[in-house]
Amino acid sequence: MKSRSSFFALLAVVVLVLGAGAESPTPEPVRMTLEDAIAMALDTSEDVRLAEIGYEQTSLLRDRAKTLMKPDIAADASRTWPRDTAGRWNEAADPTDRASIGLTQPLFNTDAYTTFRGSRYLVSAAQFQKEFAVEGALFGVAEVFLSFLQAQSSLDTARETLKLAREQLDATRTRYEAGHAPKTDYLRAETEVSRAERNLERVQNRLVSERLNLARLVGLGDRPFTAVAPDDFKQYPFDGAEPPQELMDTAMAKRKDLEQLRNDIQVAEWTLRQARYSLLPTLDVNVNQSWIEPETSSQPSDYWTASVRAHLPLFEGGKRTLDIKEARFGLEQARLALERQEKLVEQQVADAWLAGKTAKAHLAAFESELKLAEETYEVTKQQYSSGQVTSLDLIDAFTQLTLARANHATQTFQYYQSVLALFRELGRFGEYIPKEQEGDRS
Repeated sequence: MKSRSSFFALLAVVVLVLGAGAESPTPEPVRMTLEDAIAMALDTSEDVRLAEIGYEQTSLLRDRAKTLMKPDIAADASRTWPRDTAGRWNEAADPTDRASIGLTQPLFNTDAYTTFRGSRYLVSAAQFQKEFAVEGALFGVAEVFLSFLQAQSSLDTARETLKLAREQLDATRTRYEAGHAPKTDYLRAETEVSRAERNLERVQNRLVSERLNLARLVGLGDRPFTAVAPDDFKQYPFDGAEPPQELMDTAMAKRKDLEQLRNDIQVAEWTLRQARYSLLPTLDVNVNQSWIEPETSSQPSDYWTASVRAHLPLFEGGKRTLDIKEARFGLEQARLALERQEKLVEQQVADAWLAGKTAKAHLAAFESELKLAEETYEVTKQQYSSGQVTSLDLIDAFTQLTLARANHATQTFQYYQSVLALFRELGRFGEYIPKEQEGDRS
């Protein structure tokens, strides 16, 4: 009986071991950088796809414009029955069958040419709108990425705070049980642990929310991942009293709103040319082949005709002159809009750079405060263990350390946000768009 019990016990151990080995291992969390998040968002974002579809749809305008210079072929066929003297259909009479096919080929058409050239500018405008939408989507992904990074850092801080609170509780319990500390010290330490646990729960829930939001944007699903702080953000230089000129040059070259306004000037210039070209004549050729059965002396069967038609507008009540004047005003407005936006961009870059410089200086100050708070807490903890200070001093040092850590984490996030805002003002988010997605502006 005893050997049977030993056998079943051994069998149970084997089953447990095999069952544990059969469990699928937990996948390692993916280490995600900001570049990784943006690259994944380019493949999964609905906003990016909508912008691409809009551009592809507008690109059809070029092909549509080309059709205006291609030949037009049309066929026609009919059968008619004559009426009798009473006005009724005479189905007994022979019907007359007619058929024809005609070809019209434009030779010189300013509308077709101007439409084709205008479609190129419209496609360029659609490309800029696409890049606007893509950059906006990528900026949103970057903001969510930084929010997740902040929540991740806050979780580490909350865990460390809880660890210190429990260590403080253990030290206080030891002194209380030895009769070296009053019960109020022990109760205060328990209160700090409870607060740290509540804060940890709140931060954990926020991290879950931020993770779900980021996973939705980049298409990771339920796969675990961690965010890696961007190194280029940490090391971004903010030297000097004013923004360097190369930043202004970068913004002038890469900002899509400026490129859009430059394209608007080209559109306005071409609109003016189009208004002037409308005064030119149009020329086309027409070839027609006809058949009729039965044929007559006035309408023989199987004959063809060819004609050349020219159309020259002479007077239309001053409409085309007004079109030219309106086009000139539009061109002047487009140029002034570009000048105004260039000044605004300079101010936006300067404001963003100065905000980043301020955030970086504040971050350095908070780092120093954090080191001082950590050192103060360690000294106060040792002094409390030896009875040199009270529990209120220890709790105050602990509170200052917790506050310094929270301030440092918050300022780090604000600094990252300021660098992100500067990148946006510089137009640098266009660097994340692959070349094959930039389209053709020629």
